[in-house]
Amino acid sequence: MPDVTITVDGKTISCPPGELVIEAAKRAGIYIPHFCWHPRMDPIGACRMCLVHMEPGPPKPQTACTTRVSDGMVIRTQFTDDKIKDAQEGVLEFLLINHPLDCPICDRAGECPLQDQTQDYGPDETRYVEPKRRFAKPVPISSLINLDRERCILCYRCTRFCEELSGDQLIGTMQRGPRAYIFPFEGESFDSVFSGNTVQICPVGALTSTPYRFQARPWDLRLTASTCNLCASGCNVNLNVRVADGKLVRVGSRVNEAVNEEWLCDKGRYGHAYVSSPDRLAQPWVRRDGELQPVSWDEALTVLTERIGPLLSDRQTDRVGLLLGGSLTDEDAYTAQKFARMVLRTNSVDHRLDGGMAASALMPPALTYDDLLSADHVVVVSADLREELPLVFLRLRIAAARKKLRLSLVHPRRVAGIEFASAHLAPLPGSEAAVASGLAAAMGKPLAAGVEAMAASAGVSTSELLSFAEALGSGGTVILLGPAVAADPAALSAWNAVADACGARVGWAPRRAGEYGALAAGAHPELLPGWRPVADPALRSEVESAWGGPVPEQPGEDAAAVLSRARSGGLDLLWLVGADVLGDI
Repeated sequence: MPDVTITVDGKTISCPPGELVIEAAKRAGIYIPHFCWHPRMDPIGACRMCLVHMEPGPPKPQTACTTRVSDGMVIRTQFTDDKIKDAQEGVLEFLLINHPLDCPICDRAGECPLQDQTQDYGPDETRYVEPKRRFAKPVPISSLINLDRERCILCYRCTRFCEELSGDQLIGTMQRGPRAYIFPFEGESFDSVFSGNTVQICPVGALTSTPYRFQARPWDLRLTASTCNLCASGCNVNLNVRVADGKLVRVGSRVNEAVNEEWLCDKGRYGHAYVSSPDRLAQPWVRRDGELQPVSWDEALTVLTERIGPLLSDRQTDRVGLLLGGSLTDEDAYTAQKFARMVLRTNSVDHRLDGGMAASALMPPALTYDDLLSADHVVVVSADLREELPLVFLRLRIAAARKKLRLSLVHPRRVAGIEFASAHLAPLPGSEAAVASGLAAAMGKPLAAGVEAMAASAGVSTSELLSFAEALGSGGTVILLGPAVAADPAALSAWNAVADACGARVGWAPRRAGEYGALAAGAHPELLPGWRPVADPALRSEVESAWGGPVPEQPGEDAAAVLSRARSGGLDLLWLVGADVLGDI
């Protein structure tokens, strides 16, 4: 349909049909104040702050957040119509009737839309002298969230986020009329994986974060753009560091439409205490006389040279191993694997402490969020996305709830997402290869033998397998494989066969933030940087030329073999870089 033309405060704007007036004005640089409207949620017109005058239309002011543009519409905002300005002053005066005006002690002070709009569009003074309503202050509605009910202006952003986006409907409106307030449902706690987002979008200080409470004010903070490293979702964040002492006191989301939009999971938002922990090591430690003692870097390097030197002179490369954590930066992973090969003279370097991509079934990065969200059908295999990749889960949940895609799950447990999935296949644990082989066979023409046998091996019925295969063949499918599949070459090969049979795209969902980067950097016993196999002489010579020295020719041992040899006393040196071999496995 052709665009329509409207006029806002004398400015002509071309708009797509159906666009909201508030969106059209914002796009043209004309700000219409609001509280309840949020571009990622359905409009409800609850706060009445976005009043404008429209022609043609009723004589009384209308809400810009619920009215869609029509050709020839003429709109006047608070900037050009005194009646609209007076109406907005009245709205703010009513919103402040019961508000405690406790800005000096409110964590939202300095970044509060209610403060800003009261200053810009509100009355100079209040006429309300009656007693305000009172509530217990504050109420912890979860271990992370505090609620000050008297500050709430009932914009319903928090409840709408839970209903429309996260699906965790744990809070709602209690009472009615002037007694109404937001609170968890009876017997519930606000224990949502995404609860911190409601604090972020609350336009007042009704919802505040317990860890950040009374820690700082916005003008005390320095913001640094970064990327969350607590899973592989790649969420963009802002690190809020207190200038006075350099302490990280808050992590907030940073808008990136291609990744996390503006959302974070609670682990990414609140899981940063380790950064400023007093237990975090700030210098090297060396064990002397049976006890670890802090030393200088020069002393630490001297001790390392004394202890490792004899091992290197003997060139016992089969008695040395280097293991990396899965959350290191690409630069750290590259440097560590180069150190292993050039100094320790071993290819036994690995980042896969709990399984990961096998070199015989390598799958470089192939899928983006857009690939997933533009698909007609997404099949998630052996991955609990809400626990492992929360933002991928959230965005798939939103798309499925809005009927933009179908979601199917292949997992032995009833994992999160089953409540909105169109299909769930529950095979036996470890039977990913059998399930995929049966599906590939079921999609053969004519029907290939072995479907019944594969179904029995996987612990599902033949009819379930055939029904799932039929859904896969409907087109527009993306298959997202969990870490367990990526670690099994047979399973990965079988699921690639399924993708070939139904024309689907296939990708891998790593568990930790640095796993793709570690593979590309060469932190793998069979790979050099750039996905080059160690055993390929021509590709190995490229790396040797760049490094200026020889690289061991034989592939090394993986993490499981290195740890096994360490337990049996078969290693002289186990070097760990950002790896917790007890906690990560």
